[in-house]
Amino acid sequence: GTADRSFAEIVRSVDRFAGSVSGFSGFNSFGLRLDALSRNRGEALELFCDILQRPTFEAREVDHERTQVLEAIKSLEDHPGSWVMRVLTQALFKKHPYRLSMIGEKELISKVTSAELASFYERIAVPKNLTIAVVGDVEAAEMEERFGEALAGFGGGRSFTMPAVPGEPPIASPRESVIHKDKEQAHIALGFHGLTFHDKERHALELISSALS
Repeated sequence: GTADRSFAEIVRSVDRFAGSVSGFSGFNSFGLRLDALSRNRGEALELFCDILQRPTFEAREVDHERTQVLEAIKSLEDHPGSWVMRVLTQALFKKHPYRLSMIGEKELISKVTSAELASFYERIAVPKNLTIAVVGDVEAAEMEERFGEALAGFGGGRSFTMPAVPGEPPIASPRESVIHKDKEQAHIALGFHGLTFHDKERHALELISSALS
């Protein structure tokens, strides 16, 4: 929900212009995505910017999402492919945040509050830290103008400071983790430290990874 719209009102709005809206997150980013027919771009953009600027993180909705995330965490036990990658990540990184599960840990997810989510969002979601991408049957100049008007004052002048990330020491010798499961299958994952996020060569590495896949 937002300060001006309930969750149900957002659903009805999206249905009215035959669109969809969802959140996404990864190791290095999180965001909001909205799809709509180009002829409904005005209404869609207004809704998108409302969600972006004034989310409320209502306790009822947070509890609903919490239940889904806890079920997803529980289901990891039934997906050895996902489980082995989680074990590999924890073996590769001992200090860096990449060692943490992207879906979260049961103990923490069970306790997180609406206020904590709102505080995190307010700290991270500021103009300096924002990228907007628009794809479709639209004019770039029109969209730039519309977003400029809709997001005037967004962030309230707040700045963003990148949190300190602990350095990951090099791997001195091979590390091995073996987890035994009562399953009729085996999964093996082999990993190496790659390039840092800021290394210019990482784009070449991503191309190599795509080719090998």
